[in-house]
Amino acid sequence: MLLVFFLPKILFAQVNDNFNDNDFTAGTLWSGDDVEWTATTGQLQTNGPAVTPTTTHLSTASTLASNCQWEFFANPKCSTSSGNYMDVYLTSDSVNLEGLGSGYFVRVGNTADEVSLYKKIAGVSTMIIDGTDGTVGSSSNNPMKVKVICDASGNFSLYHDNTGTGTNYVLQGTVNDVTLTMSAFFGVLVKYSASNNTKYFFDDVYVGPIIIDNTPPTILSASVTDALRVDLHFSEAVDSATSSNHLNYTINNSIGQPDSATRDASNFSLIHLKLLIPLQSATNYTLTCIGVQDIAGNGTPGTNAQFSFYQPQQYDVLINEIMANPSPVVALPDAEYLELFNRSAFPININNWTISDATSTYTIPSCTIQPDSFLILCSASNFSLLSPFGNTLALSSMPTLNDDGDSLKLRNENGKLINAVNYSSSWYNDALKDAGGWSLERIDPANPCAGSTNWKASLNLSGGTPGKINSVHANNPDATPPQLVRATITDNQTIKLFFSESLDSAIASLIGNYSVTPSLGTINSASPQNDFSIVVISFSQTIQQGTIYTITCNNLSDCTGNVIADDNFTQFAVPENADSNDVIINEILYNPITGGSDFVELFNRSNKILDLKQLYIASRNDTGAVISPSQCSDGFLLMPGEYVAITENADWVKANYMTPNPQNILTVSSIPSFNDDKGTVVITTINGNILDELHYSDKWQFALLNNHEGVTLERISPDAVTQDSLNWHSAASTVGFGTPAYQNSQYKNPQGDNNITVDPLVFSPDQDGFNDVVSVLYNFDKPGYVVTISVFNERGLLIRSLVQNALLEQKGFFNWDGITDDKLRAQVGAYIIFFEYFDLTGTVHHEKKICVLAGKQN
Repeated sequence: MLLVFFLPKILFAQVNDNFNDNDFTAGTLWSGDDVEWTATTGQLQTNGPAVTPTTTHLSTASTLASNCQWEFFANPKCSTSSGNYMDVYLTSDSVNLEGLGSGYFVRVGNTADEVSLYKKIAGVSTMIIDGTDGTVGSSSNNPMKVKVICDASGNFSLYHDNTGTGTNYVLQGTVNDVTLTMSAFFGVLVKYSASNNTKYFFDDVYVGPIIIDNTPPTILSASVTDALRVDLHFSEAVDSATSSNHLNYTINNSIGQPDSATRDASNFSLIHLKLLIPLQSATNYTLTCIGVQDIAGNGTPGTNAQFSFYQPQQYDVLINEIMANPSPVVALPDAEYLELFNRSAFPININNWTISDATSTYTIPSCTIQPDSFLILCSASNFSLLSPFGNTLALSSMPTLNDDGDSLKLRNENGKLINAVNYSSSWYNDALKDAGGWSLERIDPANPCAGSTNWKASLNLSGGTPGKINSVHANNPDATPPQLVRATITDNQTIKLFFSESLDSAIASLIGNYSVTPSLGTINSASPQNDFSIVVISFSQTIQQGTIYTITCNNLSDCTGNVIADDNFTQFAVPENADSNDVIINEILYNPITGGSDFVELFNRSNKILDLKQLYIASRNDTGAVISPSQCSDGFLLMPGEYVAITENADWVKANYMTPNPQNILTVSSIPSFNDDKGTVVITTINGNILDELHYSDKWQFALLNNHEGVTLERISPDAVTQDSLNWHSAASTVGFGTPAYQNSQYKNPQGDNNITVDPLVFSPDQDGFNDVVSVLYNFDKPGYVVTISVFNERGLLIRSLVQNALLEQKGFFNWDGITDDKLRAQVGAYIIFFEYFDLTGTVHHEKKICVLAGKQN
């Protein structure tokens, strides 16, 4: 280690060794148990046999015994005891420190874990200064500086500095002893047990004249703890009496003298000031100090420190980069990290701020982020890997960053939300990069409220940009006003409003910005929550069963000032219990493209208002048991005639399919895994009441589609039987092969009269979403008919057996998609649909209907 000595040390020291040459046999010559010591890291270190007990020593020539000063660094990286300690001989009449010689030595350790001074006469040791117990208290790291001064009259003073810097000495005691007045050697002796054979370190040795301190202390820095507290950091330890005199300090800009000044209990170069008048935010100050003395009595004639005070506002510090999945490694270390960015014009200390995910909260230690600067947050185990990339702070614990997404919140020491990011793996916008090794980077820090539209995968070839400006940095202003997405009821006097983005929390808290019809009395409170995209509204009156309410929001804005406009109202009501077929399975994506997510669309075909919180989506195993139930929402009111899509990744669904109702695509933590070939979807209540069930097959897809990846199966009619394969069809290519949260591209709900009809007469099965199927509708005078439906071409050849001997309801329909029994597309032309049916009396009826299959000309 490098030790900077005062000039007298360099000129007159008898021993002056910092072991930087990693050689204790040259320069200052040390001898003794040479093979049991090493100096390979700029420090002298024990390296003896792993045997209990072992005693080892080294010594060097030194004749100073009085009117001198001894100073050294020591670090036993283990628990000290009667069998584990270090003796540093200030004087010795023998080169062999383990023998029966005489001298003075400092013992570091022993049973009381102290630093004490001993006298040894002919091998018999006696303590003459008893140091403070417990000063060597760590079981793994005890860095310290020790200083002993003996004047010409034999007055010894023992000092200990537990910072290991030599700037924070604490007096352990004094004694007058003139028993031994001569010396021949200085040295170090260690006694250890087997497991501690390499755990004693020794460095920065000085033996020479007493060093006289003539330099007054200066203020190195002033840091603000809060509006009434300022900490001063001096260049050296200061005297308790003068440093604790509050009259020795003055702050400009009308603050004046502090109310009190207190020297820190363990760091004597640190002074805590408590003010009478609070500091003003966004203000620069000058502190002047006069008359504070160091331990040697040198008083400062006047020293100044410049500092500023700033109370951070929301969005001043942003979560700016997220490395959630560092493996497989691209070029950065295999280490998770978060990057914070100070976008303000002032330094911001984040001491006692917290960073949290959806389940846990972690406290951040003291650290200052300079204006327009970055800070990398990581676990302690990853600090050495990430610190080369920039300003890095290790947390004893930090959130585990989930690969597929998480809710991160940064709060100040008072719990005020500074920034929140609810990221998702879909934000990468790159199927390869979201597999790992690449970070998510914020595009525009000036747009702090935006979510997925302001983030994407890093473009840097290393996989990320920790500690520096993001590779995706660009202007990305927010010009879109917030939208009121939905409302849910939390209790009989409280609702929760969900918005499309974070709001200005101050404006969102004003109850005058909300109105409800019919009235629910006074609005008691409006409380923004989460990332301020949710507002909880409480009323003075009870929400009534059977009443549909409309809540309207005015004047609300996002954090960039965009004011809510047309999408400022929504409805809510006390939900009813769902019965069988009130909610039906209307569309399913079971085979998404690589990197995509399944989704199931539900349709409320009833006249009830239903809460998806009461519904679960599930599947069945091979034995038929219902498995993997997942709640459809934590609260979503599904209105009559409304569609909703349930998925694990709403952002991905929105990015890959067109939808006019993105607010009705809901992300849940998990849904059952649906196989690509076939599977089962079950919609049930918490009590196990099955509302609808679908056993789908990939064979139901349009036969002429070569690739079914990313193609949803759509229900044609909400009134037809769920399990009827003819009631399902591939989504049209013209809508992107899926219609999440809105009416299906293949929707048809034909209404026949009291006979047999076809609709439409002309159809074109070209996957454009317009008349892709023809429906054969029937409406009989009674149920119980058995039917066979066949399709013939113009030449009278049978090309498709649509159904055979099917038992009919009184009213219904069948669909033909233009595919033959040979799984080929039927040619353009006219076709005869032959309808044969009979009842229990044996009466047989025949009807023929004509339809035309049309197509585009080449």
